[in-house]
Amino acid sequence: MPMLRPPDLVTVGAIGTLMDQRPGGYWGVRFEAMTVLVDEAYLAVADLEPEIS
Repeated sequence: MPMLRPPDLVTVGAIGTLMDQRPGGYWGVRFEAMTVLVDEAYLAVADLEPEIS
């Protein structure tokens, strides 16, 4: 059953893995400690490629 979580469980800038898309513009995102629903307005593509200098 879904439940509201405190806002400090996932830090801003944390990188997670998209698990599934839910109705209403929400995505299931797997972070290190848990999977949470995130509104797509708060998601961005992470650049994980190392910079070559």
